[in-house]
Amino acid sequence: MAAVNLFIVGGQKCGTTALASFIQQHPDICLVQNKEAHVFDSAQAPAMTRSEFQACFDTLSGHYQGEKYLCDATPIYSYWPEAIESVAEYAPDAKVIFLLRDPVDRAVSQYQMEHKRGLEPKGMFQAFLAESSRLEEARGNRTPTSPWRVHSYMDRGHFSVQYKKLLELFDKGQILVLHNNQLRNNHDATLKKVFDFLQLPDHTIPAKEVFSGEYLPMGWEERLARMYAKWKLKKEREFVAEFDRP
Repeated sequence: MAAVNLFIVGGQKCGTTALASFIQQHPDICLVQNKEAHVFDSAQAPAMTRSEFQACFDTLSGHYQGEKYLCDATPIYSYWPEAIESVAEYAPDAKVIFLLRDPVDRAVSQYQMEHKRGLEPKGMFQAFLAESSRLEEARGNRTPTSPWRVHSYMDRGHFSVQYKKLLELFDKGQILVLHNNQLRNNHDATLKKVFDFLQLPDHTIPAKEVFSGEYLPMGWEERLARMYAKWKLKKEREFVAEFDRP
């Protein structure tokens, strides 16, 4: 079977699902089953060989029919240095789309999702305050409910660090950085930018609301949590804002 040669990474809750749902409609792009393969961030990944990684992808790409790109859209790969290093070793010539969002908005959105799932018992401000200690206590834990997956609200927002790592592993020409506002507000132009990056012909794909979610109105605790996160992530917000343009 074919090797994966296109990865969509970046922040969870940054539009990776939306982008994947759109570009898989292009006749030259095949998306792995379930969109997120979670091959390089699994508990077994550190001890796996390239052939074992490929075997995992083979089970998720039985529908592949020779498209130019086989895509894995697992955002956490860029958050975990070891995972993105494994990606680069597996596919050094791959194209990488790196999605960004204001890190405070992203942190709040992840908290709301985990709270709704029942995986976060704390209030938002208390969860943000407890984040660093939770992550330190769970260092090395790759399980599905690890704090590094479900309680990494602000830590995932260090996009400048992730981008620097990507540049260490891939040529700059292999990386396309997108802000989620570009996809939300400039659908056609953003998809054209993606297809140009992939050297693919344009393909008309209708816009569709994928950025959905039902959350409670902002209360005093969210306001307090946002103030704290803005203070912690000031430089990262400035970094991300540089990419928030048409």
